[in-house]
Amino acid sequence: MDDEFDPSEFPPPRRTEPCRLYLISPQDVGGNFPERLNSVVGDEVVAAFQLRVKDVSEHELARLAEPLQRICSDAGVAFIVNDSVSLAKRLGADGVHLGQKDGDVGEERAVLGPQAQIGVTCHNSRHLAMEAGEAGADYVAFGAFYPTTTKPSPHRPIPAELLAESETFAAPARAIIRAGIERTVDYQGLDYARLYLDRLAPIAAVDRDGHLLTETARQLALGMAYEDTIRVAELKIRPSRFTRVRDEVRVNDAQILEIAEFMHPRTQEIADTLPAPLGRFILETGWVRGLIDRMTRKGRVVKTSSLRGFLLLYLVAAFKPLRPRSLRYQAENAHLEEWLATVQRVAATHYELAVEVAAVRNLVKGYGDTNERGRARFDTLMALLPVLSERPDGAAQLAALRKAANADDTGAALDAAIAAMKEPVAA
Repeated sequence: MDDEFDPSEFPPPRRTEPCRLYLISPQDVGGNFPERLNSVVGDEVVAAFQLRVKDVSEHELARLAEPLQRICSDAGVAFIVNDSVSLAKRLGADGVHLGQKDGDVGEERAVLGPQAQIGVTCHNSRHLAMEAGEAGADYVAFGAFYPTTTKPSPHRPIPAELLAESETFAAPARAIIRAGIERTVDYQGLDYARLYLDRLAPIAAVDRDGHLLTETARQLALGMAYEDTIRVAELKIRPSRFTRVRDEVRVNDAQILEIAEFMHPRTQEIADTLPAPLGRFILETGWVRGLIDRMTRKGRVVKTSSLRGFLLLYLVAAFKPLRPRSLRYQAENAHLEEWLATVQRVAATHYELAVEVAAVRNLVKGYGDTNERGRARFDTLMALLPVLSERPDGAAQLAALRKAANADDTGAALDAAIAAMKEPVAA
């Protein structure tokens, strides 16, 4: 959770001079663009201009840059080149702006010299910003903060007002709810986090001491950020993961690191990732399912440190915007809604038992066989609720059954605990 950027924790510094603008070029910088640029940089409102033009040769970009760089120099505006250190050096630019995959700050500093301004894109990650600062970046960039067609981005720093909504809940639950907001934003965006808060509101209405709301908020955040093939692929290609692995195995700069992942997606997991109608068609059509079963009988090793392996996982992760239409999303969210309704219903008459019902959702986790085992055990315990509701020690019994359900993979401990619970008490 520490990875997300929270604007409310970074109050604006006390300024000794007026705030100035950092301009970024459009894709087309030909035609009358130099005149347009010249008309806005001369009043000391602009501090820097970034040349960001894609899919153009370096030679052509250098030609386009010449009048723009001269205008910036005359106006005392820093001229920054996007992505290309070689072009920045060739032009003698004031600096370069790097994306997360565009190079190492220290290496580029060695190329451009100590006076160069080096900026780094950090999306919505405070952790990435700290890493960039430690590496010697002069500034970091967050965003996009608002919808944009200039550079579509799934990254959105969490608005302070959304995080502030955690303060409207009972004090014991606020830290967990704040963490849940951050988790759900990272998982599927701002609207998903708002859905998280909306789902907690009815639970807050029946909460007595913060315990029920805290446990429900924790399990709801975990449940909404369930593991699927999209999430697994996304996490495996994050720059922070490559950095962590390099640190863990202590690779030096002269060594090449290869990361190999064993991947074995089953037919169920493939169908779960697809739009619900297509996923159901695969699972319900015998010959199609059989064909995919045969094709996925054996797992494969994917080298995520290679271009081919990285692009394969990148393609899977790119399904993230389509996740709400997937078969797995519909199933998981239907299950969560049913669980939340049960928690709310039980809380009306058996508050302590409702707290345990909230905690039992922790059995449903992971994906594949792990998820199926957890869901089966969850269903087993939920089926016992009518019996447990009649017992004065129902909450304690459910807590013991939950512990037994987590004790082994075979389910033997849970079966034994249920049998013991059902034994008549001696007079």
